[in-house]
Amino acid sequence: MVDLHIRVYGYHITQVEDRDPWCYTIGLERNFGQPEIVTTTLKMPAQMELIQTVAGMLTGKGEIDYEQLGRLDIRLVPVHRSHLAAGLVGGWEAFYARPATPGSFVQVLPPKNWLCPCHRNAVTRLDRPPATRRTK
Repeated sequence: MVDLHIRVYGYHITQVEDRDPWCYTIGLERNFGQPEIVTTTLKMPAQMELIQTVAGMLTGKGEIDYEQLGRLDIRLVPVHRSHLAAGLVGGWEAFYARPATPGSFVQVLPPKNWLCPCHRNAVTRLDRPPATRRTK
């Protein structure tokens, strides 16, 4: 199914349902020479909308319109290598039979007005390493 989606649409979206759900694409790098996309934290329909907004630019125009993303208050940030090393995109790695490398994925951050003020800082940021636990 992944291969069929990539052939028909240019990419596939993998959804991971977890306590903190996330989605990521497979196929953008191969078909458009662009990093794959990851979203987190939001409900799945909102994550899908973010991915389709950015990926739609690639399938429609062949490039990302950063000015339009700016007008929509959508930002792309690189995914930190530690998240990739921890298996964040296991389906991508299985499909391509290789590990994801730094620069191969970007996270789409949602517009601030999609979240209430008390949750604006609650989106899991993948451009930062995971918090380390300190013990006394």
